[in-house]
Amino acid sequence: MTAAFIGLPRVLLAIPVYNEARSIDRVLGAVRGYVRDVLVIDDGSTDETPARLAAHPVEVIRHCTNRGYGRSMQDIFHAADADGYGWGITMDCDEQHSPS
Repeated sequence: MTAAFIGLPRVLLAIPVYNEARSIDRVLGAVRGYVRDVLVIDDGSTDETPARLAAHPVEVIRHCTNRGYGRSMQDIFHAADADGYGWGITMDCDEQHSPS
């Protein structure tokens, strides 16, 4: 841990995804420059999303079937609370917004 982070709350970036194989590599590559801890909730993707996630150093929670955005958000909040994060940011993976 660098001195710049001493005393600051831990920040978790959480990204709920469903069939985002076309954009997941670009989004995860871009966010790594801004945050250290990334959690991806894969909500039962049936495309190549799970295989692409395996290539990234992120924590993944995978639903076996699609449970919906609300359930993904509940899982994000539960994981952030359980792991003691002081701040949480959510971001979609559709590239509508720039990670910067």
